[in-house]
Amino acid sequence: VVAPGGGTYSFKLGNNATGAQAERARYYIHVPPTANNYSFQYAYAVVFQDPGHVTAAQPRFEIKVYDSATGIENICAAQQYIASSGMPGFSLSTQGVGVWYKPWSAGTIDLSGYAGKTVIVDFATGDCSQFGHFGYGYFDLISCGSFEAAVFSCDLEGTGGVTFTAPPGFQAYNWYSSNWTQVATGQTATILAPATPTY
Repeated sequence: VVAPGGGTYSFKLGNNATGAQAERARYYIHVPPTANNYSFQYAYAVVFQDPGHVTAAQPRFEIKVYDSATGIENICAAQQYIASSGMPGFSLSTQGVGVWYKPWSAGTIDLSGYAGKTVIVDFATGDCSQFGHFGYGYFDLISCGSFEAAVFSCDLEGTGGVTFTAPPGFQAYNWYSSNWTQVATGQTATILAPATPTY
């Protein structure tokens, strides 16, 4: 199962077998020393059964991010889904009993401020701890790179401007000029050519 709009390959972590199994994939991201605005983009999908156990015993899916040198977790980047019925973004599957799934979704981890550091990203899945229900996920690591957009052009006049599209997965989008004047909102923004050249 490959993420739409993603790379050539995706990987599956876990399976639909039971037995209180748990799996983890770990990635190390080396942020360039001069990269003050940097991000890691990925896609993911989740499938698990909801047996109705207490929270600690339910199937789960987690993403955690750590500074490799200090072990300090980036709380803002963490995601955790614990099986339950009616969770936002999840749908009840027609395959199996009590199986819920989250279709392919985009995620971005803001690594601004980690210049010159190595960051650990853990993806983990787990079955229920009572051995009878499963949880698994799919992942596609899209890209790492600059967390900013820049256009260098000497001739935008008469072109209608330049259209920018930000990566998906954010609650809100605000676009600013180099002097921090807000120029647009939304995932896609068209920036008109200035009346006079700006730098």
